[in-house]
Amino acid sequence: MITLQSLQTIESSEYRREIKFTYPSTLDKKSVCARILLNTAGFQEIYNGRSVHSLYYDTPDFKMLNDTLAGTFLRAKFRTRWYNNDPSLSLQFEIKAKRGQVNQKHVKKLSEFPTARDLKLLYPSLLLKPIAFVTYNRRYFLSQCNCYRLTLDTEIKFSKYSRENLAVHPSLPYSHNVIEIKYNSNDERNVTKITNQLGLRLSKNSKYSSAIENLF
Repeated sequence: MITLQSLQTIESSEYRREIKFTYPSTLDKKSVCARILLNTAGFQEIYNGRSVHSLYYDTPDFKMLNDTLAGTFLRAKFRTRWYNNDPSLSLQFEIKAKRGQVNQKHVKKLSEFPTARDLKLLYPSLLLKPIAFVTYNRRYFLSQCNCYRLTLDTEIKFSKYSRENLAVHPSLPYSHNVIEIKYNSNDERNVTKITNQLGLRLSKNSKYSSAIENLF
């Protein structure tokens, strides 16, 4: 059972749905952006894009990965995340909890990377350890009704964790880009229309799972 009792000053999002689409990174970028901006949902880019860096944690027997692959009803991912090139400005610890088809993200701001001792104190039964880095460039779009948030992730790269490469960008490129659409459950009614206009195939993509598949 995953709890948050040990984390103080933590921010939690509402439960929301999240659907993903993958497409080959060789597909023309302008064509994909045109599909987003011409969508009848009226998507507009809401602020400047940025690079996203994540260090994912798992147990020695890869419980988080196996739960994801099995589609376990209650599951979670643990990661340290920061934006652009300076971790000291935006470092945070995140727990992405999934309950069936809905997600909730819990975030705690950090001043430094969590140590093995920190992780053991937080979740002594899990024995979490750092596994893999994932980095990518992300652009942010919002529908005209403010109900649907769309993100476009490109130049996705992976690398295995080691203390020596903590500050080094992951080097193994992923062959696909990812579009994610996030929305509240009560806004389900327009999702099919939005997604049909993108003309892309729905996917159960997990960047962490893809990292493990490509790295190990």
